[in-house]
Amino acid sequence: MVYVGTEIRGDELVLTRHPQLRSFVVALGCFMLGLWLFLRWPDEALWRQCVALIGFVTLGVFCIEDTQECSVKKSNDRLTTRRYGLFSRTFGLQTPVKVFSCAVTDITVVGERLRYFADGHLIRLDLEDGSDVLVTETCTLGPRAEHEAVADEICRFLGLNPETNVSIEAVPEKSRKQHKD
Repeated sequence: MVYVGTEIRGDELVLTRHPQLRSFVVALGCFMLGLWLFLRWPDEALWRQCVALIGFVTLGVFCIEDTQECSVKKSNDRLTTRRYGLFSRTFGLQTPVKVFSCAVTDITVVGERLRYFADGHLIRLDLEDGSDVLVTETCTLGPRAEHEAVADEICRFLGLNPETNVSIEAVPEKSRKQHKD
């Protein structure tokens, strides 16, 4: 599935969203701009060339999206979410982990209107204690059918009924201001 990768490891379902291609394109553009500045400046400014190249490479690496992971354990009703970037993965830095110890009761595909673009969707897991957890922190573009397929897969894994436990919240209508001439 394009939206999020799913993997079953014993009694655990792991949902992973890796960086999209567009973030790598932005990183490549920053690297190419730094390389262009490195090659275009005169030779007596070597330190400026190096600073520009390192700066644009660093900017490009920070433009790459974070990897988001959500794991659901069926045996002890444990839900874990974490988010880690390229630097934390490369240098072994600690990433914050959110742990919830409640069973999932409902799954909702939430629609959102993204400014200037299109409609995006999220999957929200509703827990027994009344709180809710998003599978991914960022809204993703794409057809709602992909998000519904992931929600159905989570339902099947947890043994929930997809007809009663999966709901869909439509994209709210965009409020338009009436302009008076």
